[in-house]
Amino acid sequence: MAVQGQPWRVVVKLERSAQPPSGLSFTLRYPAGLTVTNRQVGTLIPAGALPLWGEVPGGLTLAAVSAGAWPAGSGVA
Repeated sequence: MAVQGQPWRVVVKLERSAQPPSGLSFTLRYPAGLTVTNRQVGTLIPAGALPLWGEVPGGLTLAAVSAGAWPAGSGVA
């Protein structure tokens, strides 16, 4: 359970993709009063991929893309 004033962590997982992806994007919505202090990509996104972050009040977007297929079809984004 989230407690006001305390840090919390969100993990986005991709499972059982039919084919290894070469990109992904998603938007996480949250109450506008929260502040994002740390962003990092997970092991699903390979080192050569380009992650692009966007932040607006109440939302955070991640898009990541690379020229070729990623090694894994499941993992933490």
